[in-house]
Amino acid sequence: MAQQPADITRVLERDTAIEQYLSVRLDGLAAIWRPGLVSVRGELSSLEGGELKQNLCVQVCAYDGPGQIVAYDFHRFPRATFYGRDVFQIDLRMPDRPARLRIFPKKDAVEDIQFDNVERLEMIEEQLGVRLEGLFVSWNSDSEYLEVHAELYASEGTTLKYNVQIIATAYDETGRVLGTAGKFYLTNKFVGLATVNFRVECPIVPARLRIYPERI
Repeated sequence: MAQQPADITRVLERDTAIEQYLSVRLDGLAAIWRPGLVSVRGELSSLEGGELKQNLCVQVCAYDGPGQIVAYDFHRFPRATFYGRDVFQIDLRMPDRPARLRIFPKKDAVEDIQFDNVERLEMIEEQLGVRLEGLFVSWNSDSEYLEVHAELYASEGTTLKYNVQIIATAYDETGRVLGTAGKFYLTNKFVGLATVNFRVECPIVPARLRIYPERI
């Protein structure tokens, strides 16, 4: 008989000293175990008037009985796109139920790219009836990728005219492409606005980034 999901929140430990040091608080925490997967959900809020002092991430570590780390992962919170509080879910793939979980915030090893390095193609946005706002891009020096964050709006009304892909391409100083990636948005699943967030593999900090929609 298949094992049923189990609430294992009781083995989830917070580090309130680190939370206080970084001026944030973790609330509403819950941990669910399913065979092969642990999901940890919660909410991060700022204690500094709604803003983060720096880019942060929330990390979860899973331990076995002897106390060895058997899995870990994290969720990023860029300073520029954080407004007081935000929710997260962190999934850990592991074959066995953990003996202990630990969750804590930490400073993120992310370098912010200034907005003047990011180029939008507003003419293409206008042609396809979409608009990108709140654009924020960061480069992670440890994992060597760009994180792209924005909001996608329909120019008129609350529906998209076409299925679109939002594409981001990174270039070096000579114009050589360092990496490109995108995310799809479909007319039948779009209502008013959608968050844009995806990663672009990029070995170095690019000289510029171009982001634009493409009809699919």
